[in-house]
Amino acid sequence: MSDDLLKQLREMLPKIQDPAAQKALRITSEILAKVLSSPAKEATTTDEDADKIVAAMENTPEKRYKILLACYYLESVLKKQTYTTSDVQKTFKELRIPINTNISQHLKELKDIEMVVEVKTKDKKQGKSKRKHWQLTRAGIRKAKEMIETGGTKNETKKKKRETC
Repeated sequence: MSDDLLKQLREMLPKIQDPAAQKALRITSEILAKVLSSPAKEATTTDEDADKIVAAMENTPEKRYKILLACYYLESVLKKQTYTTSDVQKTFKELRIPINTNISQHLKELKDIEMVVEVKTKDKKQGKSKRKHWQLTRAGIRKAKEMIETGGTKNETKKKKRETC
């Protein structure tokens, strides 16, 4: 279907008399051609991947890193681009992982170490959102993936304790 659309756009191009419309149509067809030729950027997350994220969350004793993994879960599994503290709280409830802490405070700590960033969002009615929205940075995504690969931070702290003894 998209290939047909691209073909139609290219056929329409010589028929259009207005130079500005011609330029807009040419740019649109170029963008569509690039999109069609590029591979999918984001791989789909499987149930197994989601289970690994949840396992890492359960094995992580530090609350701020549990929250980091919950943010990664929201972005990679639930495909949310931005989220609020209540979204993070709901994620813990849905996954049945207890978290008795001030999530907002830990998100601010993660922001200080550049793992998450506060995103400015606009409300359609008032022009400005009352709630803070968050998004992982590249460093946050890297840290989350590292924690998922190791199964959480519990394993790291046990190794460090053994080395110091």
